[in-house]
Amino acid sequence: MAPWSYQPVIGFDLKNSILSKLGFMIGDKILSINGHKVETFSQISGQLKVLSGAILKAEIQRGLKTLEVSGQLPRAENLSVNPAFVIQSVGKNKPAAVAGLKEGDVLVSLNGKSVYEAKPTLEDVVKGIEESLKVMGQVQVGFVRSGEFKEVSVSGVQAPLPNGQMKYIIGIATGYLQNEPMVAKWRAGGIFASLSYSLETTIEWTLSILKTLKMLIFGQLSPKVLGGPIAIGAMAGERFKQGASYFLDIMAFISINLGVINFIPLPIFDGGHFLFFTIEAIRRKPIGEMGTRIANIVGIVLIVSLLVFVFYVDIARILGV
Repeated sequence: MAPWSYQPVIGFDLKNSILSKLGFMIGDKILSINGHKVETFSQISGQLKVLSGAILKAEIQRGLKTLEVSGQLPRAENLSVNPAFVIQSVGKNKPAAVAGLKEGDVLVSLNGKSVYEAKPTLEDVVKGIEESLKVMGQVQVGFVRSGEFKEVSVSGVQAPLPNGQMKYIIGIATGYLQNEPMVAKWRAGGIFASLSYSLETTIEWTLSILKTLKMLIFGQLSPKVLGGPIAIGAMAGERFKQGASYFLDIMAFISINLGVINFIPLPIFDGGHFLFFTIEAIRRKPIGEMGTRIANIVGIVLIVSLLVFVFYVDIARILGV
């Protein structure tokens, strides 16, 4: 069974993140990035690495609203983003409930300090609350609810531990929003249902790739978003760590990419051969050996130039230049 993954709900340090300058808010749920559907948090971090130095267009859900955020992502900037820390439960009549905290609130800060500094963990958040209660008897909690930032002061109460010791608590449990296990999403439905789903997914991905190519051609998307063998290998490795379903998913997407590119009307591609056949059918005579040779040389030069460029982009992305 493939492991669960976090929902694409983001958290970041407001003071140091370029995301806040672009108009993102902590607690935003990313629905798509540059036309590509986003379902898991790992897809966000992967896309941000690819888009470093390029134009970002994201569709987000903020509360009950669906919005679009766009802007230029600079290079060598802090694009760090974490899955959001979300209050998953609030104890009845506990201090947090009395102060107004509710299930689903997204944590932003504790005592005015961001909870997303220096790649935090859930343990860091819990420790921060406990230390504040131990020293001051209360904690100032900043949070986002339905796209609106709020802040409340919560006093702690003592609760017994199993070993008999006492501990200060405010009565909340925090965690990450999790997607359903992939096994439920990929449940078998028979050969015909599987073929139908495969066809629908292939069409959806093909249209997405064509849309990206159109944006590249008309200058709506920076060519720096392209990824070469290094980027593909890194992405495949990341998906492999997440589970077999994720790895096979990205392999299928890469195969469809190659299929679409193969039909681009450039010499040495199948699309180029089809273009030649069409021209010959219209002219009712062969193009000629010299014309074919020149077209193939031009095609090879273009492809080699593209390979050199994507290698440069991959290396520049790694070096942050």
